[in-house]
Amino acid sequence: MTARPGPALLPYEAIWRLAAALRRYGFRRLYQAHAEGVSVLSVAAGLTIWCRQNTFCWAVGDRRAVQQAYAPEATALLIARQRGHAPP
Repeated sequence: MTARPGPALLPYEAIWRLAAALRRYGFRRLYQAHAEGVSVLSVAAGLTIWCRQNTFCWAVGDRRAVQQAYAPEATALLIARQRGHAPP
C-alpha cells in the first residue's frame, strides 16, 4: 500500500508551512511573497523556492529540484540537508 498525499495546500499555505519548518533548522531571514496562485520564499543567497500548482521548485547547482507541496515539513528537511543545516 502506498501512502496517499494529504490534501492539496494553497501556495501561500505551503510556503508558510515550509518557512516555519525551515526556521526550525536555523534558517532565519526568510522573505515570502504571494500573488495569483504563486508563492515564493527567499531563503538565502542562491536559494529561492517557488510554489505553484501544489509543487515546490528551486535550483540545486545547475539542476532544478521539484517536490510535491503536500508535505512542506519533508521538503524543509530535504533543503536543510542540501544546505548543511540538518544531519544526513
